[in-house]
Amino acid sequence: MNVKNKYLRIIAIFLILLFALFTLTGCQSSTDNSIDDLAYVVALGIDLGDYESIKLSLQIATISASGGSESSSGGGGSSGQSSTFIVNTIDCSSIDSGISLLNTYINKTIELSHCRAIVISEEVAQKGISTYIYTLMNKVDIRPDCNLLICKG
Repeated sequence: MNVKNKYLRIIAIFLILLFALFTLTGCQSSTDNSIDDLAYVVALGIDLGDYESIKLSLQIATISASGGSESSSGGGGSSGQSSTFIVNTIDCSSIDSGISLLNTYINKTIELSHCRAIVISEEVAQKGISTYIYTLMNKVDIRPDCNLLICKG
């Protein structure tokens, strides 16, 4: 009878540990980023590059929560935040590859949910923009009210 109680005790401890394993684990997603880890794109530009590539330009809003000494060269800051804009341009073969390259270059995750304008040069528009539009349509981040502009010059 002593052996039977010992086995029941071991099984009970095992079940408690198994229950604790599944109930005490965290549910935090690995994609949760703080505001300091994200680069919010305000405008996206597409121009012709060298050797059948494109020049992808991203205007990124840099937000500082300190709100004090940073100059505001692009946008107005609120009472507790200051905002400036940085424009990064990269030669790439596609929009997705350019965003991936810039993700590694600026060491932040590019977030397209605040993109208000997509500016395409006239030369790119004359060649055809369907591949770029389809690529951007497949991105869930881009809002449907984002403005599409063709730039002359």
